[in-house]
Amino acid sequence: MLPNFKILYHEFLGITITFIGNRKKSSKHYLKAAKLGSPRAQNIVAAFYYEGRGFDKDEKKAIHWYNKSASQNYTYGLANMGWAYYHGVVVSQDYKEALVWYQKSAGKGHAESQYILGYMYAEGLGVKKDIQQALSWLTKAKQNKYKKAAEFMKEIGTQPNTY
Repeated sequence: MLPNFKILYHEFLGITITFIGNRKKSSKHYLKAAKLGSPRAQNIVAAFYYEGRGFDKDEKKAIHWYNKSASQNYTYGLANMGWAYYHGVVVSQDYKEALVWYQKSAGKGHAESQYILGYMYAEGLGVKKDIQQALSWLTKAKQNKYKKAAEFMKEIGTQPNTY
């Protein structure tokens, strides 16, 4: 499959202009790439809307773009939808729904999502408290060099035997 050169063009300009420091112009190029279907650009546009970088701050538009990115199974889009449900940003706070999104992202190797799942299982957020399941996710996060995972494993007083 050939790459979409329009997407690559706008993403390249978005990155380049970001380094120059013109957020407004950079955000316009990322938005063009997002509208052309780039899940990476959709995730970046979402972050820009959420933070008010290059666009006026707009959490609803941010979640719209995170959802578009996630609908294409983009790892960071999936994780960000988990974050939205976990914290109740625009959507109602729903730990069970957050768990669904984080599991998808964690399954793709996203270390922070693996850590969050470990935390959710350890604390019983959206699931029945399950220390073994927590340790399983925390171990994966630790293996992926997510430092908070090892710290949390010590905090809950349990260390798995395998590293």
